[in-house]
Amino acid sequence: MFSKSDIRRITLAVPKKYYEELIYSIGLDENIHLLETVLPSPELTNMDAESCSSAIFRARRIFSSVSKLLKERDPDYAADFDFNPYIEDRELIFNRTGEDDEAGTVRIEKKLNQHSSVKKRIELEIEKSLIRRNEIRRLAAVSVDFQGLDSLKLCSYFFGRIPNGIIPSGIKNSWYLTRRGGFFLLVVPSGEEDEAAGLLGRYGFNDCKVLLPSGADVKGALKAYEARIAELRRRIDVIDRCLEQLEEDWSDFIYDMYGIYSVILNILSARAGLHFSEEIVFLAGWADTRSIPSLRRSVNGLCGDSWYLSIGPRGIQDPETRPVKLRNIRLFRPFETLIRIMGTPGNGELDPTPMAGIAYIVLFGLMFGDVGQGAVLAVTGAAVNRTFIKKKNQSAADMGSIIFFCGISAFFFGFLYGSVFSSESLLSPLWFHPMEHMMELFTAAVAVGAVLISAGMMLNIANRISLYMYDEAFFGTGGVAGLAVYLAMIYSAAVYLSADSSPDLSTSAVAVAAPLILFILRGPLSFVFFKSKKIFHRGFFEYIVESIVEIIEMFSSFLGNTISFVRAGAFALSHAGLSIAVYTLAEIVDPELSGPGAFSVIVLGNIFIILLEGLVCSIQSMRLEFYEFFSRFFQGNGAEFKPFTLKG
Repeated sequence: MFSKSDIRRITLAVPKKYYEELIYSIGLDENIHLLETVLPSPELTNMDAESCSSAIFRARRIFSSVSKLLKERDPDYAADFDFNPYIEDRELIFNRTGEDDEAGTVRIEKKLNQHSSVKKRIELEIEKSLIRRNEIRRLAAVSVDFQGLDSLKLCSYFFGRIPNGIIPSGIKNSWYLTRRGGFFLLVVPSGEEDEAAGLLGRYGFNDCKVLLPSGADVKGALKAYEARIAELRRRIDVIDRCLEQLEEDWSDFIYDMYGIYSVILNILSARAGLHFSEEIVFLAGWADTRSIPSLRRSVNGLCGDSWYLSIGPRGIQDPETRPVKLRNIRLFRPFETLIRIMGTPGNGELDPTPMAGIAYIVLFGLMFGDVGQGAVLAVTGAAVNRTFIKKKNQSAADMGSIIFFCGISAFFFGFLYGSVFSSESLLSPLWFHPMEHMMELFTAAVAVGAVLISAGMMLNIANRISLYMYDEAFFGTGGVAGLAVYLAMIYSAAVYLSADSSPDLSTSAVAVAAPLILFILRGPLSFVFFKSKKIFHRGFFEYIVESIVEIIEMFSSFLGNTISFVRAGAFALSHAGLSIAVYTLAEIVDPELSGPGAFSVIVLGNIFIILLEGLVCSIQSMRLEFYEFFSRFFQGNGAEFKPFTLKG
């Protein structure tokens, strides 16, 4: 518990002829975090960099093309893609001709793009035809005799729209202007067409005569456009059927290319990081000591006795670059998800997963105590976990496990609160009903917070000691001195609450003053005991001011962080209040609480509480952990151990 895997730096040397098999083998085993460099020797070079780079570029082009095609067909294709059939078939990966695969992909992409391009042009034409058809329908509503107007000998006419229906000024007395249904009709003597067109153009005139084919009336034009639209839609249907057939014919090929080239890209990326001499290839990385025997067996089966493995010493060598692999028992492993949200623990930090997991489910149960609702959450979490384990989605399965444990915690606190599906009359509380003992609830919430804050400071002390930062571990505000001050404050508050009288001020003053003196003297003490270079690093005056500011900040943060846990009690009261509201509504529907109406209200109310309060309590539990607990010790500056894998 609290420990991480023992990660060692390794260098593996094998004959050059085995390098592809080596990459494939370690990709299957998934136990080495690869490095890009091995040894700073001029005799070592990257493998035929030009051919490797060319192969990577080709593989990326193929992968990008098929990814785009799959995304258009199925946006969620990557979520449940099964790479195992491609990983397990070695011949499928290595015995390929990249030129042929690229040519086949380009051919498919070109064919599909041609059909899609034609479809888009037809859809654009349909859109234009629909607009014109609608305009002609409006023309039909105004009943204009266009054939009669076309037969005029000494006059010309303009028919159309002007934006915002503005009536143009400057109309001559010899011109005739009328307006019908949003359309303007202007009749002018022959020879004055240009003058009239210029005037109308200044107002943004839109000529609607162009909607009518030459010699056609409104009804004929409308019929022609309807026929045109029907024909275009028929062509769209034909193209859609062709596209469906093409996708069906090429579906297997596209999916195969995606799976194969995802694996190939991983292999090529790893190959680019290898280093070569004339006959030997070198691979460098990090490995968990527990997986090294398996690595030895794999390499021995591949190369016989012709290999060499160098394993670095244990310790904190390369602490900034050495990746971190968390190691927890199955019970706490799902809660590693919460840790990774804040970052990966550094090599000098303890793994807080067990404590964080326990704290999270306790806080959730404290806020969401109900036997029935907790049981529903537990069953739901177990179902989610089982479902996503089958789908090989570990992240979602871990979330299901967290929901399960939160449900168990809520189930337990439900017995303490005497609440079953929002009813507090079915079960006698083992502790108390929250609404009847509010102060006790708030006190319990603050007590939980005090325990968490103290635990966080203890973790910080352990972390600082492991990093040889003894001055901060013993004399800092987050070290032994700060912890002693905090425990003295908590003790004084506990005495006051239990005895209902003020604690002995002299005892409290001594308990607080002693560690404060250690903190103020941290400079000289560090110089004496831990051989620090200077007593006052930035001068005596600045040292005193800095100490005063840090003491004030320490007390304010202790107070603020501890009182913040009152919110856990507040949300427990909120949960109890919603439960009372549900039964109040049910009694309004049916005072006897025996009919289907009351039953429906109770069921729907409990569902609402589970969804709303479940979400709110989970967020608040996370918030209290991250801001009040993790802030006491967690740095999260580690690099996560990411083993090389063939999977995409």
